[in-house]
Amino acid sequence: MIDKLQNILEKSKISYRESVLLGNDKLEESLLSILSDIKYLIENYENSTPKERKMAINKNLSKEDEIQKIYRKIPQWLKKPHQLNHQILVTFMRLSNSNEFPIPLSTLERSCEMDSKKFNSNFDQMKTISEKNHGKVFEEKSGNVILWEPVSEFVVFEYKKQF
Repeated sequence: MIDKLQNILEKSKISYRESVLLGNDKLEESLLSILSDIKYLIENYENSTPKERKMAINKNLSKEDEIQKIYRKIPQWLKKPHQLNHQILVTFMRLSNSNEFPIPLSTLERSCEMDSKKFNSNFDQMKTISEKNHGKVFEEKSGNVILWEPVSEFVVFEYKKQF
């Protein structure tokens, strides 16, 4: 991480020098702001603990990265009925008629027929964007479960291919 920031800092310094030579005041001002922000990030990174760094990385995971993760994982999940994420997803799809209507979380949990602790642990990972989650496929709203909108069409499509 620090190497990438140092690389960005060096490229920004070069660009700043070019902007001064060109006499472009707007570009020069913008690049000064970038240089200041990068220096701030480097200082904060160097003064942070490994745990703080990991938390910062998790906060910055992009929605697009999570969508790509789901595109990779869903076809695999649907082929592995022994996996808990498969069981939760397939149960949800059956109960919701392929995401046609929301399902109460309590109904989904009861219908999965697994230990409550296992269900909650796996379901939580299936509704959260995180570096090491299973992949976000669900949203929970007012105690009801639906597919996460950015991947819902894909999940329904893949489910219908398999079942």
